[in-house]
Amino acid sequence: MRRAACAAFLAVGLLAGCGGGGGSAKDVLAKTAANLGKIRSGVLHVELLVTPHGKRLGGPTGFRLDGPFSLSSGGPLPVARISYTQLASGRSATATVVSTGKKGYVQSAGKTYAFTPAQAAQLHAAAGQLGSSGSVSRVVLDRWIRNPTLSDGGQVGGTDTDRVHADLDVVQTVNGLLRLSRSAGVQQISGANADRLSKAVRSSSFDLYTGKKDRLLRRTTIDVAFAFAVPANLRRALGSLVGARIRFVLAVDRPNSPVHVAG
Repeated sequence: MRRAACAAFLAVGLLAGCGGGGGSAKDVLAKTAANLGKIRSGVLHVELLVTPHGKRLGGPTGFRLDGPFSLSSGGPLPVARISYTQLASGRSATATVVSTGKKGYVQSAGKTYAFTPAQAAQLHAAAGQLGSSGSVSRVVLDRWIRNPTLSDGGQVGGTDTDRVHADLDVVQTVNGLLRLSRSAGVQQISGANADRLSKAVRSSSFDLYTGKKDRLLRRTTIDVAFAFAVPANLRRALGSLVGARIRFVLAVDRPNSPVHVAG
């Protein structure tokens, strides 16, 4: 759950930083950011994967979070059944966090472990932070995207949406995602390597889908793919990212729908 909160902070901060200005795409981003605190329940999906190209290099590394949640339980804890899957070079392990609003436990490897007081306090704090758009909007991620444009997004989860597409400031984005993923052996990119990094990007994109009528976030996706042909000094800084793809997804299905989790 702590990782879920961090992932949401990054996405929310990104959106909030893009608010303001006179363009319609910026207006849509600003309204979506302002409404993030209004999402009190739904089905959460968070994914952050670093996938190398080529079978010899192993599979993806990162994590996924999936499941229903409700921040307004009436009890000391939120209501949630969130599966957390950790991936490392194609191998995976999953644990499920279950909270009924009054009590919570973790299911892992066929066993059930009740929350410790510290874990319960952490979950309570994470829920409070996720429900506070004001604190998240101060996260400085306004440098992540450039030149947002607005178009029809079709249906996402049965809801008509608008799509905001934008260019990425790859250095700011990659450094932020690396901090979130805690990717082992990969340094933060700065100085001369930041310029080289921009030239090493094969492709990148940012897409956000928001409800046409309610301006509630449905999905945001960030994709960055790196080329293999990079200078030796940048190769040392990027480590396992050479030739890899970074993908970050934050989605909320059925926002503000009722959620019930049995104990």
